[in-house]
Amino acid sequence: CPVPILMSLVPPVVFAFYGFIGAVDQYLAEKNRRIAQFDKIKSLANQYRHDAQYLVVASEVMLIPNLFVWVFKNPLVLLSVLTQAQFLRLRYQVSPLTRQYITHVDGQIRQNIQKYLPQSAMTAYNWARQRLV
Repeated sequence: CPVPILMSLVPPVVFAFYGFIGAVDQYLAEKNRRIAQFDKIKSLANQYRHDAQYLVVASEVMLIPNLFVWVFKNPLVLLSVLTQAQFLRLRYQVSPLTRQYITHVDGQIRQNIQKYLPQSAMTAYNWARQRLV
């Protein structure tokens, strides 16, 4: 199973899990009931919420390079790359965690490009970066 397909499933699975936790919590609150096992699950979910959000952001950002590699196997994947880039542009504008992660990855890429690749590669990277951000 290709990596991009698995990576693209991470955000909806995480969001569905937290949506389910929220819906069950709301339902139990309406019925004035508490279930000890659910309280434990809810506590764990809240404890790892930031890690889950970070995982979502990382999978969304790192999906583009993986999709780009798959373009060479199937040119139709280019449409997925462009769609994901548009999606990331939107997420970059509304999510501070996405901005933080992209800035971190951007710094690492710039550092490695300047060390090992010619100036033409840096120019190509800057062109792609301006289209995304």
